[in-house]
Amino acid sequence: MSKIKITREQYNKLVLTEQKNRQNKSNDILTESIDKNVQLLEEGWKEIVLGISMLMGLQLTGQNNAAAEKAVHNVDIMKQIEATLGDESKIEELVDMMEEKGIKDPSSMLTKNAETIVKRYNEIAVDDNFNIKLGIITIHNLKALEG
Repeated sequence: MSKIKITREQYNKLVLTEQKNRQNKSNDILTESIDKNVQLLEEGWKEIVLGISMLMGLQLTGQNNAAAEKAVHNVDIMKQIEATLGDESKIEELVDMMEEKGIKDPSSMLTKNAETIVKRYNEIAVDDNFNIKLGIITIHNLKALEG
């Protein structure tokens, strides 16, 4: 293999380009989306969507899985998840966000997995010593998506 000589300026441009590419890739979330032109989620929603997806039992991979794990072990994100699942209008917004990111029929998935979400949420909250819990209201709100 032959060697190529480049100037420091060319090297710096290569490094900066690679850094920008990696940064752009790190901003990707739910890559299961069919539409590649979909906008990224608003800051804060990303963690909520990933956390709820994980609690729901979706198989997340790579960076999405790592972000979801980090989200469900963060007390602030868990409180945001609790607030989202406790408010019917926020649940509708959550469903819209999940649909935008390529999750097929999120409302029926949320309804079907309501008990699983509450159970996993409460297990994580107990394991991490968070003084928060989901209850019957959350199950009711998620089951209301069915109708």
